[in-house]
Amino acid sequence: IMAIMAAKDAGVPLVIAKASDDTQRTIFQKVGANRVVIPERDGAVRAARNLLAKNFLDYIELSDKISIVEINVKREWLNQRLADLNLRSRYGLNVIAVRRDGELLTDIGPDATFIMGDTILVVTDKQDLGLERGK
Repeated sequence: IMAIMAAKDAGVPLVIAKASDDTQRTIFQKVGANRVVIPERDGAVRAARNLLAKNFLDYIELSDKISIVEINVKREWLNQRLADLNLRSRYGLNVIAVRRDGELLTDIGPDATFIMGDTILVVTDKQDLGLERGK
């Protein structure tokens, strides 16, 4: 609590605190923490989501609404231009990177194509995880 208050008094623009439970998180927020993480719980939630969502290779919750998800490229997406797939309008998926042969490629333009073995990292609204709903 004292460290958070001292950081805020010193003008630190972003104070992130680590809490052990929701009560501690509430207190830290009240004394000025901009963000409070509970790593043990957050890690457990992330692991559970990864186990329950068979198409998700990784899942990172950015907020209550927005997530970054790593998914396998669907077979029907292979050898097609990203622009032609309309992933944003069809599924609410915004591609931010492609993992190919272990390398993360972040310069993904509309002419990019996917090949067998690619996975994609997408930013999406949790309600738009249409891939899981069979869209």
